[in-house]
Amino acid sequence: MIRTLWFLAGLVIVAAIIYLSIFMPQVEQAADSQIDKVKHFIAYGTLMLWFSQLYQDKARLHLIWIFIGLGVAIEFIQPLTGREFSILDMLANTAGILIALFIASKGGDFLYPKLQKPE
Repeated sequence: MIRTLWFLAGLVIVAAIIYLSIFMPQVEQAADSQIDKVKHFIAYGTLMLWFSQLYQDKARLHLIWIFIGLGVAIEFIQPLTGREFSILDMLANTAGILIALFIASKGGDFLYPKLQKPE
C-alpha cells in the first residue's frame, strides 16, 4: 500500500513539473540570474531521488532516460506556449538526475527496502 502511495505521489511530482514548465507564465528574470537552472536541477533531482526509492539497478537506468526525455520534450513544447526553448535547462535537468542517481547509489535510497512489496 505504501509503495502505491509513494508511486502516486511521484506522479504528482511529474504532473507538477509538467504544469510549472508548460502552463505557468514565464517569469522575467535578470539576464545574469541562474536561479532558473537551479530550479530545474532541484526539480529533476528530486524526481529521480523520489523514484530511486522504488526502483534499483536496471530500472533506474530506464528512469534516467524517461526523465531526460521528459525534460527534452518539455523544452520543445515550451515555444508553442510562449515560453523559451533552452538547452541549458535540459543540461540542468540532466545534471539533477545524474547527481540524484549518484546520491541514491551512495545510500540516498534508504527507503528502498521499506517500500518493497513483502514476498
